[in-house]
Amino acid sequence: LKNKKVFELDVAQSVYPNIRRLIIEDRESSSSILDKLFKLEIEFYRCSIIDNIKLLWKHPNFKKSDEKRKVLANSSDKYLMMIIIEDEETSCKILNEMLRKEDYDSDVIEAILKNANFKIEEETIKVLFESEYWENRVIATKEETDTSKLNEMLRKELQGENDYVVIKAILQNSNFKIEFENIKILFETVNWENRVIAAKKETDASKLNEMLRKELQGENDYDVIEAILQNSNFKIEFENIKI
Repeated sequence: LKNKKVFELDVAQSVYPNIRRLIIEDRESSSSILDKLFKLEIEFYRCSIIDNIKLLWKHPNFKKSDEKRKVLANSSDKYLMMIIIEDEETSCKILNEMLRKEDYDSDVIEAILKNANFKIEEETIKVLFESEYWENRVIATKEETDTSKLNEMLRKELQGENDYVVIKAILQNSNFKIEFENIKILFETVNWENRVIAAKKETDASKLNEMLRKELQGENDYDVIEAILQNSNFKIEFENIKI
């Protein structure tokens, strides 16, 4: 400790994390020795002690860079990733790259979305919607602003996982205006909740009557029938009165 500069490299290479931490806790440690320590922590000690990296990242003489951020961002360790995600200087580009690579960890995803620098990229929305996790697909539907792309999402969801929570998120997006093709697809599904949505969204009286005939002659679900009858655009045709 009396000859810090002479022994600082030996200290940085110590196998003991608390010894290496002596350099980090020294406010006068140079950026060059801190860089060496960063590489050692990553490459040799594999960040077994997360606290060292956390403290190092906050050191006033440690020079942060996108290269270093990407090293931590690509880590398999959630807590190392969080250092970058919670850093106010992390770029939107890096945050989007991280979100695209994340399968599903609610803490990681939520932290990325909360970062003030984060603005979702179209590529990220696409990757999220292709995820097997419904939670990711919901995020994608909430972030999309283009109604044609939202309609495309709805078709894919209906023809794929058909998750009602994802479908509901699309419908609740203020930018969404349903296309006729999707009303038709919704009504042709076996899920009565989807058929109710279709019945509520249709504006053409003749098509509503056609829906009523199909429902009466098919699944005959009361909730679907009621949704058709309560649609303000519906005027019953004689043929349906007869049925």
